[in-house]
Amino acid sequence: MSLRRAGHEVALVERTARFAEVGAGIQLAPNATRVLRRLDLLDAVTERAVHPSHVSFRTGSNGAEICRYMLGREAEDAFGAPYLQVHRADLHHALTPRCRPGHCA
Repeated sequence: MSLRRAGHEVALVERTARFAEVGAGIQLAPNATRVLRRLDLLDAVTERAVHPSHVSFRTGSNGAEICRYMLGREAEDAFGAPYLQVHRADLHHALTPRCRPGHCA
């Protein structure tokens, strides 16, 4: 979208014939959500996303927590944008209204 706005010719290629409930979730770090905000897409994505409070790393042998990173309000305050998790199809549904054949803005 940014390339199109800058006057570049853009070809968007997608392998799947239709967007469906396949695939896994996508992690959107604050650097990605800042870009979505700049493109006026963050609200549309946020409506379909999950805001995890933290992520824990655990040992494989007994499940003991090794460390925990806070991802909720703490991450948003630190990085200026939220950390989100969203399903691939939900992300596509938020983006596709802005990308149509011959138009992507």
